[in-house]
Amino acid sequence: MNLARNDWSALLRLLDEALELPPAEREAWLAAREASLGALAPALRQLLDERRAIETGTFLQALPVLAAAPASAGLAMGQHIGPYALLRELGQGGMASVWLAERADGAHRREVALKLPWLGARARVIGERFAREREILSALTHPHIASVLDAGLDGAQPWLALEYVQGEPITAHAAKQALPTAARLRLFLQVLQAVQHAHAQLVIHRDIKPANVLVDERGQVKLLDFGVAKLLDDDGATQDTELTQLGGRAMTPQYASPEQVAGQTLGTASDVYSLGVLLHERHRPLRGHTPSSAPCPRRWKSMAPSAMAVDPATARALRGDIDTIVMKALAALPADRYSSAESMAQDIERNLQSMPIQARPASLGYRLRKALVRHRVAYGVASALSITLAAGLAATAWQAREARVEAARADRAKRFVLSIFQSADTGAGSGAATTALDLLRQARAKVDSDFRDDVAAQVELQTSIASGLIGFGQESEAVGLLEGVVQLATQRLGQSDRLTVQARRVLGEGLATQARSADAIVHLRETLAQARRLDDSTLIVESMQWLSRSLILSGSNDEAVSMAREATAIADREAARIDPTTRLYAWAWLANALSSARRPGELDAALKAEALAKQIFGTREVQPLIANHLAVGNAYLAEGRYAEAVATLGDSAARMKALLGAQHRDVAAAFGFLGRAQRDHGQPDAALDSLRTGLKATGSGDSKNSALHRAVSEQVMGDALNALGRHDEALAAVQRSLQAYEQAAGANSPLARNAYLTQSMALAGLGRLAEAERELRARRAGLDPKQALVVARFDNQLAAVLAASDRAEEALALAREASVKLRAAAPPVAASSALAVALAQLAAGHARDAIATVEPLLATLQANQHADSPLLAEARWLLGQALLADHRAEAAEPPLRQARDAWQRLNPQGRMADRTQVEHARAMRALGRPERSPGLRAAASRLACLPFKDDRAAATRW
Repeated sequence: MNLARNDWSALLRLLDEALELPPAEREAWLAAREASLGALAPALRQLLDERRAIETGTFLQALPVLAAAPASAGLAMGQHIGPYALLRELGQGGMASVWLAERADGAHRREVALKLPWLGARARVIGERFAREREILSALTHPHIASVLDAGLDGAQPWLALEYVQGEPITAHAAKQALPTAARLRLFLQVLQAVQHAHAQLVIHRDIKPANVLVDERGQVKLLDFGVAKLLDDDGATQDTELTQLGGRAMTPQYASPEQVAGQTLGTASDVYSLGVLLHERHRPLRGHTPSSAPCPRRWKSMAPSAMAVDPATARALRGDIDTIVMKALAALPADRYSSAESMAQDIERNLQSMPIQARPASLGYRLRKALVRHRVAYGVASALSITLAAGLAATAWQAREARVEAARADRAKRFVLSIFQSADTGAGSGAATTALDLLRQARAKVDSDFRDDVAAQVELQTSIASGLIGFGQESEAVGLLEGVVQLATQRLGQSDRLTVQARRVLGEGLATQARSADAIVHLRETLAQARRLDDSTLIVESMQWLSRSLILSGSNDEAVSMAREATAIADREAARIDPTTRLYAWAWLANALSSARRPGELDAALKAEALAKQIFGTREVQPLIANHLAVGNAYLAEGRYAEAVATLGDSAARMKALLGAQHRDVAAAFGFLGRAQRDHGQPDAALDSLRTGLKATGSGDSKNSALHRAVSEQVMGDALNALGRHDEALAAVQRSLQAYEQAAGANSPLARNAYLTQSMALAGLGRLAEAERELRARRAGLDPKQALVVARFDNQLAAVLAASDRAEEALALAREASVKLRAAAPPVAASSALAVALAQLAAGHARDAIATVEPLLATLQANQHADSPLLAEARWLLGQALLADHRAEAAEPPLRQARDAWQRLNPQGRMADRTQVEHARAMRALGRPERSPGLRAAASRLACLPFKDDRAAATRW
């Protein structure tokens, strides 16, 4: 039955006409018209025959076969399609076959459902569309949506890799488990959450049916094939395209909206209709028809749900509100349906709470009945009546009017979103690949003109667009947009309107992402105050999270941690009222805040967040799950468990790259965290490799967030290069970092302060001691004395410079004072401060004091540093020198040999490789075993040319 769209519309009209007749009269009616129907006659006869079989035989709720599916010719178990190996066929549909598959290259062992469309000669067309849309579809990260993982073209065969979900259709699950009405409704709410998430990403499902709504073994809904119908249907263009001519429309008539069956332009209301069919079917499972499978599509509404045979308890529970919800979702005209999946969900939630639903006419008697049910324990009938009359009489008419305004606004918004899809098609037709970012910018340009007379719609849509821009790293563009939106909303809607508050909250997020912490704090404090007045739990938690982030950036760690803790407490307490991911992100941020503020408890918070992520996403390989595993790695790092940190972060970074590709900011962040952990573990070479990978993933974007990420990576690279003794490269890297920090966050920001320390170390390593001292003293003078650890780090670095400048006693006093304060710092910082004390002690001639300082430290470093850690090598070198100065050559030889060997691996051409080689030779000569290698003489010659007095002295005494 290969029909064009217009033929389908004509066919369905004829079918409606035939089904109005008694079954016995249909054959004669068709025979009288057969000659004039042409190609439609056989198709109409086939449909009537199938209807006869349904009405006279066992009713099967299955899609009539519209076209014979091609056999899976050429496909076999073990065959490779793209990077996947086929395991077994899962099934066939009208548009494709689906195979269970796994990666052939062993990149991961996750099984996927590999969809292989059969579109004949135009397979390459659909394959290219799959690849082009992959980025948009991959953004559908939601606990109740089965992920689209990958797409591509293998020769002429397009393929789409989907998350493989083991489960059963939602209707079968509800019947099998004998779920009560409330449990069925809560399960359906998961479906609505998933659909609303997709609609917010400008994706329409177009084929919602039980087979695409599975319930897994944990009782969690998984919605399948989101966006696939959109791809197969070529963005729902109203005219026939090459793809629709070849493949037909991707839909299931029993669940399709009237406009979809008629081939008209689709919006989100089409999915709402399908959701209504699904809800109707789930709650009328016996002898029930879906609306489109009723004996007559034109009069299915006359078959009132209450007339169908269901058990008495279910009938009582469903009578009234659920009927109304279903009927509103199934309205013939899209404008008469729910404006969104979210509004449908709100009515179901209100029903579960025995509150009035918005779909029902605003009857005072109805509102009174709901109030009595809801409050029957709290107060008597008389009290309920007085309360309801007081609140209801004034509100009823107003709510009805407001509902009409909201419905009209939602319908306009729906048509607006659809227009963006259509403009994207136009761009694609010119040969340009339309990205999600393009869609956002097109939407931004059209909102103000299309909604000039509706400020609320302008504010809501532009806020959503700005949030999307932030997600794509376009913070400057988003902030510029939001500043105007907040001003408009404040003037026209009022400061306390929820849309105004939400716009200001997203503005605060954008400013925080730009590291404009002072501006962000102002907006977010106002947002939080207004959110509390609105009693909006989600808005409160989100405001607290971003305010805490901004406070961390400003150095207000105590308030930031307190704010983050309160956010998790509210999220836990209000778990039933907020989205699970909001709670997850609150816990994830608490771990981050504790890490940044160096407070205990980070690991517990990170593990809690990871547990929540696993509850939400299961075993799916999705970005939030990997990100929380990354947070656990950072928590290990904060606790000084470096080997575990490197292993966890390395695994997370590799998984993030495999999931998102080499060019993604989350990949950049993951490798940045890994590089920092490797630096602190004493693996500078590995750190440099990771940081370079992260920089490549960041790309050359001009957003402030991208610039800051590059700056942080350059600074950590500077630390790693300093550790290797490659001070010229370190200086170049950190100066690039400082330029970005000063522009983005100011010269006195915490990020810039760390970079100044890295710069002074590079200057000192190059022998520019006076310059390093001036820099350190100038920066230290501008520090807040209350920030004792920060001041101590500058003093510690200054002490090392003074010791190298032959001012040993001054250096020793400063180093001792700093070391006491830095005992509570991160282990590498605390160890460096102790080594600065030992260096000053040795320079001052206090060899035994230096030995006493280094020996206990050495045991700690051996336990938590990599075997070739520069910090460990420095400790061994200092201990060996001190032992030699104390005339204990035999004890000095092993640590000096270990230091020499480590530096030969770390940087064989560097100063420390020469210095440790010469010092070890001195120990060997003291033991009566002098060394005579040519390399030793060359090392001494190089040391003699360096600007450091100690190096020149060592060159003469080996």
